[in-house]
Amino acid sequence: MESISISQALELKSRIFVDVRSPQEFETDHIYGAVNIPILDNEERAIIGTLYKNKGKEHAVETGLEFVAPKLKEIFTQIKGLSEEYEDVIIYCFRGGMRSSSVVDFVNSCGLRTVKLEGGYKNYRNHVITTLENLRDDFTFAVLHGHTGIGKTEMLKELEKRGMAIIDLEYYARNSGSVFGGIYYTSEPATQKYFETQIFDYIRRARQQGHKYLFMESESKKIGRCFLSSSFWDMMQNGYHILVESSIESRVERCVKDYTVKCWDNDDLLRSSILKLKDSLGNANVTELLERTDVKDYYYIAKFLMENYYDRLYLHSQDKYEYEFTVNSDKFMDACDKVEDWYRELLKKEGLD
Repeated sequence: MESISISQALELKSRIFVDVRSPQEFETDHIYGAVNIPILDNEERAIIGTLYKNKGKEHAVETGLEFVAPKLKEIFTQIKGLSEEYEDVIIYCFRGGMRSSSVVDFVNSCGLRTVKLEGGYKNYRNHVITTLENLRDDFTFAVLHGHTGIGKTEMLKELEKRGMAIIDLEYYARNSGSVFGGIYYTSEPATQKYFETQIFDYIRRARQQGHKYLFMESESKKIGRCFLSSSFWDMMQNGYHILVESSIESRVERCVKDYTVKCWDNDDLLRSSILKLKDSLGNANVTELLERTDVKDYYYIAKFLMENYYDRLYLHSQDKYEYEFTVNSDKFMDACDKVEDWYRELLKKEGLD
């Protein structure tokens, strides 16, 4: 049976990973871009696990075959379709054991060419961890700082259009990093493992493209349900720092626009987030904000929260850093120009332009 290492597989130009684990395992984390073709569903996997523990491997395997047999035609059809689209179809399970081996044997015996991933998902996960722990050798971080509503996310997107490498940590976590962080994302928050998988895959591609600098927003170590590793956090602290400023009016307008465009039907989430601030703002202020929510007075809510909650939180961290320079996002494109000019000059000094 032909097999391939994860480092070799990731270098292939026309390849697709097929994850034959259960949907629950896949949802927790998977190789970035993989397709899930499970040979056992969540319930079947649980049954097999119990049988293996209580009655032994032979009984578990026999029952597993009974579960899988009716699915073989559909499994073959799906993998055949992928093999017509990609040059290399790489099949994996958790450790590169029976699940992936049996699928590779079956579809190859039917005339397809697929390969098994050595060590399965577990080897991939170890590769992700090792890579993220050793970024310092290849990259330097450039971190955008500034108050809520300053336009840091928009600036990152514009910098990416101009050819710079950016890491959108809030998007990868599916949370914008505050008590209101979940409002802007309708999908489920990322698991810790998949959060790291997304970062890894972007960095892998950035390295292939020759990038040495990665731009990102300043974040706390915890973003929603996800945590930045100590090594990643240290690189953020020790990277370049750029301060973004803006008028309170522009910040409020930006927040209201984001909320009404992305979250027009999420007032219930807004209310639940406001209720979490009773200890910080007091009952009277929370009651006022809830009443303003009822009449959709988002401008008042945004301005009040900035002046009485977010800006106070930010004060303690703003003076921690020495900034390369400051830009004002009220003149958004001018601000982006200044960041880009600094970046190009940095590359020129290091002979990377």
